[in-house]
Amino acid sequence: MEDRMEDRMEDRMKEKAIPESLRFDAEIRCLDGRCGRLQKVVLEPRSAEVTHLIVRIGDGREVVLPMAMVGRLGPKGIVLKVGADELKDLPDYLSTDYCLPSSDMAAPYGEGCAILPLPDLGVFNPGPLRIEHHHIPAGEVAITEGLPVLCTDGSCGRIEEVLVDPDHERATGFVIRKGFLFPHDVSVPLSWVSAVDDDGVHLKASRDQLEKLERNWP
Repeated sequence: MEDRMEDRMEDRMKEKAIPESLRFDAEIRCLDGRCGRLQKVVLEPRSAEVTHLIVRIGDGREVVLPMAMVGRLGPKGIVLKVGADELKDLPDYLSTDYCLPSSDMAAPYGEGCAILPLPDLGVFNPGPLRIEHHHIPAGEVAITEGLPVLCTDGSCGRIEEVLVDPDHERATGFVIRKGFLFPHDVSVPLSWVSAVDDDGVHLKASRDQLEKLERNWP
């Protein structure tokens, strides 16, 4: 009887996984030692699945690392299942194209560069237009440190960490750093998010509602 009760308690503990805090700029360790720093966390918004990590590796590049390469997540660092050499073959997170303005149409100067209709600029030529491409799956979002958080009644802080269920590789929330509005860091459940766009993370809650949240949610 006691054994059954213990088994049930263990099952419940497994079901309610304790979120791990992913800190930006956290150390990345490969099988053969240190190999990078965490820059961004890529999410599929509907499922909250963490699909990729954006990692800055030794040569300065930011690469798109699939979660299949991750062995363990944690606040002090992330351990991978691969050696550092394998990271060199990963795709870049960012690529840049340039288009040269003209009086007609701007011809592409690089692969994937959009053709832009531009007015006649006369003598003045501002030079090539810089176009950036972020190489993550369509529909997914990259969360980075300092991303603005917007309540229903205005700005309410910036993201400091992402909270992740390490067993299921799903985001459960994020931490807003303390500042003018909050005397302590605030942990916000992902269910409070209504949208993520270029302006930041939009919440369904007001500043007053957010202020009532505890630091160590849930």
